[in-house]
Amino acid sequence: AAEYDGSALITINSDASSSVVWYDEAGVVLGSAEDVSGEYLIEGLYGGSFYVEVTSDEIACGSMTKSFSISQPSQPDLNFVSNTYPSCSEPNAGSITATITEDDWTVTVIQDGVEVDSFDMYGSEILVEELSEGEYEIVASNACGNSHILVDLHNHFSITADFEGPSFIDLNNVPSAAYINTSDGSFDQSVWEIDGLFIESADLGTWTFSEPGEYEIRLNIANLACYDSHEMTVTVVGEALELEEVVPEEEDQFNAWFANDHIWLSGFADSGKAMQMQIFGQDGRLVLDEQRFTSSEQSSLAISNWSAGIYTIRITIEGKEVMTKSVVIAE
Repeated sequence: AAEYDGSALITINSDASSSVVWYDEAGVVLGSAEDVSGEYLIEGLYGGSFYVEVTSDEIACGSMTKSFSISQPSQPDLNFVSNTYPSCSEPNAGSITATITEDDWTVTVIQDGVEVDSFDMYGSEILVEELSEGEYEIVASNACGNSHILVDLHNHFSITADFEGPSFIDLNNVPSAAYINTSDGSFDQSVWEIDGLFIESADLGTWTFSEPGEYEIRLNIANLACYDSHEMTVTVVGEALELEEVVPEEEDQFNAWFANDHIWLSGFADSGKAMQMQIFGQDGRLVLDEQRFTSSEQSSLAISNWSAGIYTIRITIEGKEVMTKSVVIAE
């Protein structure tokens, strides 16, 4: 009972009419009823000790008095005991165990701010099972108030496979593209599948397509507890350009990279040679086609207004391809 919402059921083993009077422990009359037979429910009681007197012609001494008590609950005190986490193989295997000071209460389960369950229980231990990944609030309440605990049941082994790279390649522009691993979570192994090959590497790196068609690229990642994969279909069109590849001189070390809103070029042994620089976006479309001259010093191209992504740079000198390289432009 809390305030005046307690009750007591009186059973009279007689069909004869009786009168019923109930008192508090100080003997103050709280209420009465006439012509009672069988059962009678006394309501509006608070926590404490009471007496009920039943008067009937069938009672040997004329009346009978019985005492009873109504428990006054207190505000519950909920305490966390333990939990188990869901896993990749058992996504609903999470559980939360807690103890509580009161014996009669209502449990409400809230997952990520949304109520997902509510039930009445009796006892001093709460066990909530079959929980999936998330942030939980367990609330135990009775008429006097409530108590709650917060439990994080996120699966810390959870991983999500993902990668970035173009899904369209035009061989007439550039036959190569870079595929970068952007997976979430902590994983120990990453294996790429492409064109019948298995490549164990964090990033696939630059991949050159030789024939038109559709290619399936699949990234598989795993740790001790979880596994995930991500697939992409790459459509390749056109015909590969048959450019004579220039074998660099020993001192040539062609390179390209992104830094400080510029694409930088280096590694040309000689200066003043006419070269063509083409840059392709993630979709394989040509975004820049520019005639420049080689420089034995570092040179750069300002790209401060370009969107983030993976770009492929192709350099040809005197009609011969000398470098194809992918660079990542960060946000």
